[in-house]
Amino acid sequence: MEAGSIERLEELLSECEARYERLVESSPDIIYRMRARPDVGFEYINSAAERILGYPTEKFLEGGLVFMQSIMIDEQVRRDNVEAAAGRKFFPVRLIQVRRGDGAAIWLEVHNVPVYDDTGTLVAQEGTVRDVSEREKALAELRASEERQRRLTESLPDLLMRVDEAGTFLERLPTASRQPAKLFLGKTVFEVIPAQAQKTAQQALRKAVAGEASAFRCRIDVWGDERSYEFRLVPTGFGELLAFLRDVTGEVWAAGELERRRSRDELEGTVENQIGIRNPYQFTFREFTVLHLVAKGAPDKEIANELGIALSTVNKHVSNTLGKMNAASRTEAGVRAVQEGLVSV
Repeated sequence: MEAGSIERLEELLSECEARYERLVESSPDIIYRMRARPDVGFEYINSAAERILGYPTEKFLEGGLVFMQSIMIDEQVRRDNVEAAAGRKFFPVRLIQVRRGDGAAIWLEVHNVPVYDDTGTLVAQEGTVRDVSEREKALAELRASEERQRRLTESLPDLLMRVDEAGTFLERLPTASRQPAKLFLGKTVFEVIPAQAQKTAQQALRKAVAGEASAFRCRIDVWGDERSYEFRLVPTGFGELLAFLRDVTGEVWAAGELERRRSRDELEGTVENQIGIRNPYQFTFREFTVLHLVAKGAPDKEIANELGIALSTVNKHVSNTLGKMNAASRTEAGVRAVQEGLVSV
């Protein structure tokens, strides 16, 4: 090869090396080469190390692995790093936490590449180190948020379920609720609520699908027991809804108790006046009260709720009343009571 050609190749090589050096030095990540033989130490580390870690480059070149060990926070990582440098372990990617020169703890993601000689002996490691503190901070905040959400959800008294946009109950989510999820799973909202609540439920579902939380209440049959439930539908933004189901039977009863008490006091005042004026069948006060409600067409369960007594007690009073009047049915007893002026409706 002619001398001129060799010189040109050397110039090109020099230019390539200069470009490579500029590229490495301008990298936002740390780029390094650490020898494993004969002693462990940095052969090269770019200026990003000083910018990211806050220590002069000379600290790494002079102190080598011992210096790196001194700023690592996790003791197990320190031990693993010694094993890796000796060639007994290898970690292609590692997440480590170190202490910056200003005392701040930061997270680094280390990508390693082993370098072997012709005999297969590890002679060096090369790689890049990236500051991922913001990412790890965001992940930690996300995990904390998810944990708070999990604790909050599990403490809820409501039955919490995933619902699709058609109103089908898909899955029960863990909460402290003891409500019967089997009553709802696999069914739509419209299959578990009574006909008179269908329109209200449809409106609530449409609002929730459109992105607005909504709620409605209705009475449903829970395995033979009629209960009041509140259905709260909340959009998740992922094509599904969350349904919060709460048994509000006690709340509804308490809310209506004031009105029932007023109505009961009025009824009992009427009975008290009537029983002192005319009582040809010798009704007791409670039997006369029950007769007033029978004459109005109230079923036994409604009478029990109105008077705050047991259903079996209502059955007994109705039976006694029919017997004293020698009436064949409650309808006959009610009609005769009105005709005879014992009851006004």
